[in-house]
Parts: sequence; structure tokens; C-alpha cells
Amino acid sequence: MQVPGSPCTGERPSTADLPEAVSRPAADRAPAVKRPHRRAAATDRGAAGSSSGSGSSSSSGGSGNEGGRSGNEAGRGLGADESAVQALMLASRAFVGLTLRSLASVGVDVTLPQFRTLVVLAVRGPQRSSDIAEELGVNPSTGTRMCERLVRKGLIFRMPDPGDRRVVRLGLTRSGQDVVDRVLAARRAELVRIVAATAGTWQPAVTETLTAFAAAAGEVGEPDWWLGWSASAEPS
Repeated sequence: MQVPGSPCTGERPSTADLPEAVSRPAADRAPAVKRPHRRAAATDRGAAGSSSGSGSSSSSGGSGNEGGRSGNEAGRGLGADESAVQALMLASRAFVGLTLRSLASVGVDVTLPQFRTLVVLAVRGPQRSSDIAEELGVNPSTGTRMCERLVRKGLIFRMPDPGDRRVVRLGLTRSGQDVVDRVLAARRAELVRIVAATAGTWQPAVTETLTAFAAAAGEVGEPDWWLGWSASAEPS
């Protein structure tokens, strides 16, 4: 059968001759379901994700700022401590310099560690060489060699421990005590000069702080020094 309007006949087809699905008017046809474009849907999802992400970032950013503030507050506390440490480091270098100049001024052939050994014996009385090494923070063998040099210089002497004759303790000779006294006198004179030059800064709070620091570091006051010397005095 030939289809009307085919090239064979040259006739135009009428709507009556077309199948129903073709001849139905456009208004009567079922509306086509418009599917969202995949790219558009992905864009919508991305926008939603960005929105939620912005909220999360804002929230986390707020907590981060709070953490930053807390860190800054803690940092300010640590900064104050660090300032005190730096000031004490600077002061300690000044004190070491004072001691070296004092040693040089009295013309004594004693190194700074050896002088510190003499000071330990002057303050604490007779000590074992291992105790002195621990006090100075050196190896026991280093402490023993240093004490041997001071013995040869006549600045310290050996004595038996009254409680255990097998234990040997070290004490100051009169020459050793004389070295300590002369060096400390020279250092004190230098400190008096410095204090006089900076008289306006020595308020009671400053001296109290320095005294507390010395006590925390294990140092004793000068009036107590004679106790160590009297205990370790070389027998006459």
C-alpha cells in the first residue's frame, strides 16, 4: 500500500490519513517531562556545598580566632617569663665578668671553676670530690682532677670523714679561704660602684626579688659563710 503524499503520488497527506499519534494536535499531547541538565544539577549541588562549607568555615574560623586569642593570652604570660629569663641571663654574664675581673685583680692563679670549688667549700664545709662535682655540674672524674690541682696549690686539703674513715673529704686551707675573701672583697667593691651609679633603680621590690632568686638557686647569705669555713678550717 502506498502512503498518501509519497513521492510516488505527489499528494499531500491529510490529517485523517495520518496515525493518531501523529495527527493529534500539539495541545492534546502529554507534556514532555523536562529533565534537569546534569551540569546544572551538579552546579546546584556545588553551590549548596559551598554554602554549607562557608558556614562551617565561619564557625571553625570563629573558634580558631578564639583559640588564637587564648594562645596570645598564654603567649603574653610566657613572654613575661621569657623577659625575666633574658634579664637574668644578662645579669649572670655580668656577674661572671665581675668574678673574672676580681680574680685577675688579686693576682691568684685560679680558674673560674676552681674558684667556684673554693666557694662551695667555704659555704658548705667539707665535701667529697663527688659532691663538689655534682654541685658544679661536671663529671666526677673532672671534679677529682680539679680538686687534685687545688690540693697541689695548697688551697684545699684532705681530711678523713669523722663518721666513716674510708671516706675522704676536702676542706679549705687558710690560703684557700684567703683567696675566697680577697676575690669576694674585690667583687663587692665593684658591685658597690655599680649600685651607686644606678641608685635610682634599687627599690625594695628589686632587692627582695634578687634575694628570692638567690635562695631558689641554693645560695646562702654571706653571714652564713663562716659556718662552712669553720667546719672545714685546716687544723693548725
